[in-house]
Amino acid sequence: MTRILLTAVALTAAIVPAAAFANVRAPLVEVRHGDLDLSSAEGRERLSKRVATAADSACVVRSATSLADQMAARACVRVALQAAQPRVAAAIDRAGQRLALSEDTANAARR
Repeated sequence: MTRILLTAVALTAAIVPAAAFANVRAPLVEVRHGDLDLSSAEGRERLSKRVATAADSACVVRSATSLADQMAARACVRVALQAAQPRVAAAIDRAGQRLALSEDTANAARR
């Protein structure tokens, strides 16, 4: 099973003191991508959309009604996307390595 865990944390220092987040556990959201071909632009784009949707869901962007809630939700999404980026890049790198390995294997078989 191929997945990326997205950590969603609302970092809103301007709105809420940092101490308020001391004991808060950030939700982890699983973003599956085993069905995507990450060696293709289309597969990478679909993964990007899945990660963005997961961040929106984890940060409750759509139900934020007050300005403070909206700002906290947007900050949460930014942090979640930044936190997910290394995992997304690693998944894409692994897909590229698998593609290169399969091409090398196919070329060796032709010789």
